[in-house]
Amino acid sequence: MKRFSVYCACVALSLAFQAEVFFQAEAQDFKYDWSVIPVTDKYDLPAGTPVAEIVAEARKGMEYLNEVVAVSACEMAVAKPESALSNLTADMIYDRAEVLTGMEVDCALYNMGGIRITLPAGEITLGDIVSCYPFNNTLIVAEIKGDRLAEFFKDFAAMNQPEAISGAKMEVTEDGNLLSVTVGGKEIDPSKTYRLASISFLVSGGDGFYLERYADRIVDTGVQVKDAVIAYCKESYKAGVKLCSGIEGRYVIVNKEGK
Repeated sequence: MKRFSVYCACVALSLAFQAEVFFQAEAQDFKYDWSVIPVTDKYDLPAGTPVAEIVAEARKGMEYLNEVVAVSACEMAVAKPESALSNLTADMIYDRAEVLTGMEVDCALYNMGGIRITLPAGEITLGDIVSCYPFNNTLIVAEIKGDRLAEFFKDFAAMNQPEAISGAKMEVTEDGNLLSVTVGGKEIDPSKTYRLASISFLVSGGDGFYLERYADRIVDTGVQVKDAVIAYCKESYKAGVKLCSGIEGRYVIVNKEGK
């Protein structure tokens, strides 16, 4: 505790006097020297240097990312088992899959890990979308027979790994047992063929998903998620529709008390 107090005092002094304070410390069987370096304008990049010119030139090429492509009515973050942003993402995947393939889609699946930032309320820029969906995964549509789709949802629940879904609702116990699932508000028909919109990452093992094991056919649109989302946003923006979503009980975890 005494060492920690001395350390805090030294750090405070270094910050107060804006000076470097040097220390020597021991860790197991070796010693090392270290110092607290105050972050001041001393380290600002001088104008006119070769590096500053390179940075300035690079920024010029990134200006297109400032284009406003949508307006959000609310701030949206991602969280498990369900969130506003994950629901919106799955809805956009659902919509774009239909537009790109001309097929009627029944439900959609998107991995939470593929949503990288919180989208702010107000103007949404191209840069926001690229930052939120930075990967090169493409939209796919998997055609799955009803009995195999039911098996997929059972296995999905057993993973104890909530993901973004659209067009479907699931009730899952805390230990991963599937209590119920509906697609389009109805129970799954074992004899019907369903179309599940998703992404290429989840086809062959990404995040533990193997859609290829359940599907009779997979159609890859070749269109990356970010590009599909940008198209969705621009259409909404042009139509004067603001982005927004909420919690709808798509993925519900039921505890031992049944709540």
